[in-house]
Amino acid sequence: MGTHLTSESLIAALAEIMSPLPRQKAEAIAVGTTNFLNRKMAGLPAGSSPDGIDKSVWRVCAGLLQKTEANLNTLDAGWRAYRSLHVPEVHNVLEQVVSPQLVCSLPAHLREEMWDTIKKTGIHDGSVLDSIAEIISKARSHIQIINPYWSEHGLQPIISRLSLLKLQGVNVDILTNSILKNKDFEALMDFCRLLKANGMTVTVKTLNHTNVHKHPSMIHAKTIIVDRKKAYLGSANLTGNGMNLSVEIGIVFEGVLVKKLAEWTDSLASHLDGLSLPD
Repeated sequence: MGTHLTSESLIAALAEIMSPLPRQKAEAIAVGTTNFLNRKMAGLPAGSSPDGIDKSVWRVCAGLLQKTEANLNTLDAGWRAYRSLHVPEVHNVLEQVVSPQLVCSLPAHLREEMWDTIKKTGIHDGSVLDSIAEIISKARSHIQIINPYWSEHGLQPIISRLSLLKLQGVNVDILTNSILKNKDFEALMDFCRLLKANGMTVTVKTLNHTNVHKHPSMIHAKTIIVDRKKAYLGSANLTGNGMNLSVEIGIVFEGVLVKKLAEWTDSLASHLDGLSLPD
């Protein structure tokens, strides 16, 4: 097997291909590479040559992409190469910082209607699901998941993107509500069983629905923190609607803010009740 190209190597190679081309054709390559890597990440065929790109040029690009592991580090390589040539002042600033990533999901009927915006911003549909799976896959010691609603249709697409055996020995802490619908509870318990069967340690803590002034308190936050280094924070529940059908927006970030968030959520966890899990 050949060696995978790194994100930096792919960006450099794509920039070299784009450099003699008109801006419009360079943009078409950026769009094509994002679509190619999106499909590769989802386990789908590469598809046909994108419009606006000479087939001979695209064959070279496709050859590079075949040698590239599709993940969140490489997914925007085409746009980063494009920006390095056509928006260099922005590119240089971005390269000096660890930039947070905006991610989203869209219902199918909005995807084509928003395609120009997707091209311009680089925020692609489905990136909430991809981002959650990506940061979980990088865990080495600890994952904390805070989420109020659960379903098989939301969890299974995440699980299918993971190599669970690589997560053996990781501690998974889940914070949720004490009162869940039967289907939510069953989905959560199935998820916990699967994690435990693959060598992870799982704890679940719940917030009791205490009535305060006749209004029950509940967990409504949705966040995932990995190794206190990287986090997702957004609107999507871990349900089919949240992953695939609704308009959802989130952010993936690193650095000091993650440590502050982890400190806050650890304190929250210490005030919640433990839940006994089935074997």
